[in-house]
Amino acid sequence: MMMEDKPENKKITLEETIEEIRKDFPLLKEKIYFNSCSCGLLNIRVKSAIQEYIELWNRKGSPWDIWLNKIEDLRALFARFIYSEKEEIAISFSASSAINAVASSFNYKSRNEIILSDLEFPTVIYIWLAQKNRGAIIKRIYSKEYKIEPEQFYNKISNNTLIIPLTYLCYKNGYKLEIEEITEYAHKNGALTFIDGYQILGTEDINVKKLDVDFFVSGSLKYLLGSSGIAFLYVKKELIEKLKPIYTGWFAQKKPFAFDTENFEYAPSAKRFESGTPSFSSVYTTFEGIKIIQEIGIENISNRIKALSSYLIEGLQNLNLKVYTPENPKRRGPLVVFEAKSPEKTVKMLEENNIITSFRGKGVRVSLHFYNTIDEIDILLRTLKKNISCII
Repeated sequence: MMMEDKPENKKITLEETIEEIRKDFPLLKEKIYFNSCSCGLLNIRVKSAIQEYIELWNRKGSPWDIWLNKIEDLRALFARFIYSEKEEIAISFSASSAINAVASSFNYKSRNEIILSDLEFPTVIYIWLAQKNRGAIIKRIYSKEYKIEPEQFYNKISNNTLIIPLTYLCYKNGYKLEIEEITEYAHKNGALTFIDGYQILGTEDINVKKLDVDFFVSGSLKYLLGSSGIAFLYVKKELIEKLKPIYTGWFAQKKPFAFDTENFEYAPSAKRFESGTPSFSSVYTTFEGIKIIQEIGIENISNRIKALSSYLIEGLQNLNLKVYTPENPKRRGPLVVFEAKSPEKTVKMLEENNIITSFRGKGVRVSLHFYNTIDEIDILLRTLKKNISCII
């Protein structure tokens, strides 16, 4: 449902339209869904987008021109979404593929240090650890209570630091790192930053130019309401032609459809970080998912999530549950995590009560999106209170 200005120019609020919006997510009629950090809910428009792709495939067989144009439309849409230029965006199969492309671009000679924290998602850590085989030196940073202060990075940065992978929002507890401050300090020392924004994009406004980051990766599966099979990589314009990925393929070529196997010429844009044919069906679902987010309005979504998360944290604390997520709204996003004696059993108990959550480590993860409500949080809190002896 599109949110437009009324004739008298009064802005419609998300609160006024939430019940209509929720009708477009059929699962909400049956369950309470707090697991967008793992996979976003299916919207009926996204489902229709899949059908559109299937019907086109069935009707035309191999409409490559239409599919390729759709990819470019998606590239332009995403570029606007994060305030970048279209030429700075590569479309990949997954965040892992995108990160691998960048990691393969360095020779690890003049600068070879990579600073890695334990807050990163495992795939990020594995990919950069693998670069040790190519000469990289890994410096590790470890969190305390799932939190890391910028000074911990500053103390590790040296004249040999090449790149610092940074999660925008930690998947373990919803802690938001000070990206701008760390990036500024890294740049003063000649180092690059690579931001993983998968756990936050779609829930608040992200401006890669304002952040001044060098690389940014995210995907469609979670808060962007798309399906798996599509990820986006932003590469700062000034870096693109300096980097030559070894992880490559025909879509990374300047003229992929020339089928010239005698010459190898990278695309002059961020396309050089692509490899093979993307998932066309996921292109359709992701395009529609981002459009839904834009129509509702990222500011509306962000404000709603802040209010919901504050209410949830207060409720969990009133139950004497230990909350790992920061109380400070500036240091958290859509994910709230609380400690449980057995997170796995707690998640299973909640599922038996038609409440979908997830767990990582010692914590139960409750992730919020614009389609969640105070009433749903109240049901969650009552269910936890009823079963508190199994949790604490």
